[in-house]
Amino acid sequence: MRQGLPQPDRGQGIAKEPFAQSRRPVTQAPGLLRKKAIVEALPVAGIVRHPPVALLGAAECQEGIERCPPQAEVLVKTDPGCAGAFIVTLQDGTLIGRIGARSTLARAIADADAVLGARITSIGAEDGKGQLLAPRITVVTGPGDARPDMAWLENHDVHSVELSGEQHFQKAIRKLALGEGVTLTSVTARDHGECAIVAVNRRGEPLGYLPADFKPLDGVNNLNEVERAEVKTVRIGSGGLWTVVLALHIGTLGQTLRAARSRPKRQVCPC
Repeated sequence: MRQGLPQPDRGQGIAKEPFAQSRRPVTQAPGLLRKKAIVEALPVAGIVRHPPVALLGAAECQEGIERCPPQAEVLVKTDPGCAGAFIVTLQDGTLIGRIGARSTLARAIADADAVLGARITSIGAEDGKGQLLAPRITVVTGPGDARPDMAWLENHDVHSVELSGEQHFQKAIRKLALGEGVTLTSVTARDHGECAIVAVNRRGEPLGYLPADFKPLDGVNNLNEVERAEVKTVRIGSGGLWTVVLALHIGTLGQTLRAARSRPKRQVCPC
């Protein structure tokens, strides 16, 4: 039971919508904030989808990041200036970031026969200086002669949902980081009913409510069916207010492999 959730923002011109204390946690499953990466084995021999990662080098890639379409397919290429690292570009060659040589993903790509596909999974947040943060991408690797359809990159157990009530929580939303884990809690809230589900960030600040008509809502209420919940996108909505889209990992993800394999050390640059 979560006690004493912070009250909504009290900024000028923003309506207040206080809500009661949390009645019961909805997503306290052990896997909610799991730190160990999980690699998903796709239903094609030798093809693996790797966990989403945030790219490096956002400061020097602002122009490219501004042009990134949501869910766009991207290219992963060897970085000529750094051994073991990779650069990521849009289809037209515009640089949007790098994969550091010391990252788990870089080592997995180097060990694989080929990169079969890659795409942007989340984008849109800004840092405290107004610069766009690096996008997060998902990469699929496998045999060089395999050409899976890009639909394999879609995880059908992951549901995207835009939170409602964002006008009350602007301060907390602006501080979010892409990929940040959140907790879902059942509360009593005016205009949202006695069992409204509110998303709370790691600092205990509410971010908004799951829509009442969200179809997988029943699944979310089952603790055993929620793998984790994380921030997918932060963006400015039509009304000029910041909104947040969550990725809810619901249900069994199928056969998984822990990315904890021992590999021989290699000489790479310290990035």
